[in-house]
Amino acid sequence: MRPVYIICGEGTSEDKTSNLVSIFHITEKITIAHSIRSLDPTATSPTLTFMPIVHFSVFAVWMKESGDEGRQFESQMAMDVPGKGITEFEAKPFNIASSKFLQRFRFQYDGPPFFAGSGLLRFISRVREVGAENWMSQDYPIVIDDQSEEPMLLSLEIVERAPKGVPVNG
Repeated sequence: MRPVYIICGEGTSEDKTSNLVSIFHITEKITIAHSIRSLDPTATSPTLTFMPIVHFSVFAVWMKESGDEGRQFESQMAMDVPGKGITEFEAKPFNIASSKFLQRFRFQYDGPPFFAGSGLLRFISRVREVGAENWMSQDYPIVIDDQSEEPMLLSLEIVERAPKGVPVNG
């Protein structure tokens, strides 16, 4: 097996007939904007709090080499998160079909940011023969620009609306 590419994007689409993938909004940098808090925490009106959500998919593609057919391999995704170190996900075995030259792996995340502070986030795709000690790997770096030290102030008041045709305040 040898690495071909690894890439990260915000959105994806897969053609059901050809199994080809389109990746939208290639991710090279993630900016963490200012956090939002209420201007007046003692206000009697309800206020809203916003939590940023991160969406991305990482695709890693590997190519079989002569002699790889019939051998059992395993793949693993790992993340090197700024200030937190490397997190390894479960290794999963796979076989290479004789008709396939490329093997594609996907890691998807939808949720709150799992990093704090600026730095370099790296996604690492690893492949090795089952039972081997050393991994072959390829990685994809993403710059994290954390600008959230100073929270933005925001005050939103929820206004009740009357149903259509009913006068407001009586």
